[in-house]
Amino acid sequence: MKNLIHFIKLAWSVSPAYLVLLVVHAFCETAKNLLNVVLPMYLIDELIGTKDIKQLCLFGGLIVANNVGMTLVSNTLQRFIRVKEEQTHDGMNKLMSEKIMNLEYSYLENPYYLDLKERAVFTVQNQNVISNLIIAMSELLSRGATLVGLVTILISLGPVLLIVLLIGIG
Repeated sequence: MKNLIHFIKLAWSVSPAYLVLLVVHAFCETAKNLLNVVLPMYLIDELIGTKDIKQLCLFGGLIVANNVGMTLVSNTLQRFIRVKEEQTHDGMNKLMSEKIMNLEYSYLENPYYLDLKERAVFTVQNQNVISNLIIAMSELLSRGATLVGLVTILISLGPVLLIVLLIGIG
């Protein structure tokens, strides 16, 4: 956990916009998923209930607008994220180079420290560890928010449904 916080601080120092874009993208995906659950529920309720054509068209239009709009926003954010990811990658390389240059020369001659330096540079450059870590955290945030939203919707539908669902999962 300590290393995770260190990596986040490091990425924030290089490119705060990258982290902000990832969080915004995660919440957009969550909103899209939750609206795709809630809006059809209202459409089905209207089909079963009064069958008002204006309301049916409104809910149908909202479902289409949600999917088209959120997909457009998501694709736009992904484009900005790719650009910022490249800038963050370059910034990380620059930061690693600065840290290596600030070491005493005796450390660079020591095989132990030389091996540590090579492993750190390898993971940052070849494995893209920091970007993968940040993206995984963004997905975790998105899926966690989606889970909380879906549980909230299930609770609002009734506790019996939630109990039956938990028994079925168990």
